[in-house]
Amino acid sequence: DGAKQVLLEDGHVRGATLDGINVRRSQVRIHDCSVTDFQGEYGQGIDISFSADLPPSVIENCEVNGGQEGIYANSVNALIRENRVFDSTLRGITVTEMSMATVESNDVERALGIGIFCSDYSHCEIHENDVRATRADHSSSDGMRAGYAIVSHYWSKATLRDNEVADNPGGIKAFAHAHITIE
Repeated sequence: DGAKQVLLEDGHVRGATLDGINVRRSQVRIHDCSVTDFQGEYGQGIDISFSADLPPSVIENCEVNGGQEGIYANSVNALIRENRVFDSTLRGITVTEMSMATVESNDVERALGIGIFCSDYSHCEIHENDVRATRADHSSSDGMRAGYAIVSHYWSKATLRDNEVADNPGGIKAFAHAHITIE
């Protein structure tokens, strides 16, 4: 909390009840990590929030297995690359609250609802990701949880290039005045 130029490398978290890695008002590089075996239903693998005025943070080469959201970026500048996110129960990778983020070369598999989510006035560069087998959440009445690979929501702008999406019943979609540009 409140730190700059922090390197978290080769960290492995098991059994988190909320966030596996939690970063607030900080600038970090998280590299070669894993978050697994969540003990609570609301846990997030990696949460970086409230640092939009700081230099970009980087999350790379990490694996998150389970949790409500695999990687969560809220009001930040971030580079999210070469991560593996499996079996999240809400969204695989979330970029929200006026964030500026590049999401590239990630593997997102078996997310429930949405694979990659760009929301709330965020600007997202979403390139070269592999999003597979996103599952529709039949227990939810939320139409956005229909198994979308990539969603741009609420005035966000998502630029997509060279993503591989397979077995996602909802495909790719924009909601609530959001935009998607495919290059």
